[in-house]
Amino acid sequence: MPTMENELKIEFRLLVGEDQVSVEELLKNPDSLLNAYLAEEAPTDSVFQGGYCISVGDKKWNGKEEFYFDMFSYTLNWLSGIEKILLKELTSAEVGFWEESTATAALIGSNELKITDTHVGGKIVAKPTIVNFGIFCHLLLQESRKYEQLAHTIKNNVLAKGEAIDKKRGEQIIREMCADDFSRHCKAIEILLKEQSNLF
Repeated sequence: MPTMENELKIEFRLLVGEDQVSVEELLKNPDSLLNAYLAEEAPTDSVFQGGYCISVGDKKWNGKEEFYFDMFSYTLNWLSGIEKILLKELTSAEVGFWEESTATAALIGSNELKITDTHVGGKIVAKPTIVNFGIFCHLLLQESRKYEQLAHTIKNNVLAKGEAIDKKRGEQIIREMCADDFSRHCKAIEILLKEQSNLF
């Protein structure tokens, strides 16, 4: 059975080498992330990873020893799914945030959200948990805005370096970090939350 907990935490973390680092830490020194990306000898899309680490009642929801995040393009599924629910296009949306995830977020009643993560093979990765929908949306937006700021800072730094860095590498970093896509979804969710402020 799903559980209902009072305390919800969402933190955006990025994979830097083998370490998971909070977006807040990286915002203090964005060049440390850019330098790490530039130092990769032959980076693939699997190098550029990050996502939401969700805790409910002081217990990690999405992962035990791992947070189960993946490429930033997968992480965007959280935002697009929540956006569709806020638009009332869907009451249950797919939010698969890593390669083999079939995670879902389902609105229950007016202000409860059930989140579940299931492997494509059917195994439950993160058990169904019920959280306050309004709080979840606001925390998700808050952390997304931090990442958006970081991604745009990296993008601007890459462009400012010009010929000082490999053009293809710079283009790859910008593409994989999806700064503009995060901006678009964040803006849409922000507007929807303001329009529905009486509900939350």
